[in-house]
Amino acid sequence: MLRKKLIPFALICASCLFVFTSAQEVSARSYAQPPVRCMWKPVVTYQYQNRSFVHFVTRYDHHGHPYRVRQVCYKTVKVPVTKWVKVCY
Repeated sequence: MLRKKLIPFALICASCLFVFTSAQEVSARSYAQPPVRCMWKPVVTYQYQNRSFVHFVTRYDHHGHPYRVRQVCYKTVKVPVTKWVKVCY
């Protein structure tokens, strides 16, 4: 009767012993790896944006007299955008 009570206790102790020994083995491997060095580096990308500018145009009325008209125009400009990227090696 005493032996039947000790069997589950022995199995629990054996499983705990196995878990602790395998955990030590994994942690020992992690020390062998070189340390990972990470740093932030800037990466320049370009975006296209529409910018407005004012342009004056000479027009003529029905009598032939000139007058100036303010005209808003748009042009596409390539704008640099800096993004910081984490690089590990």
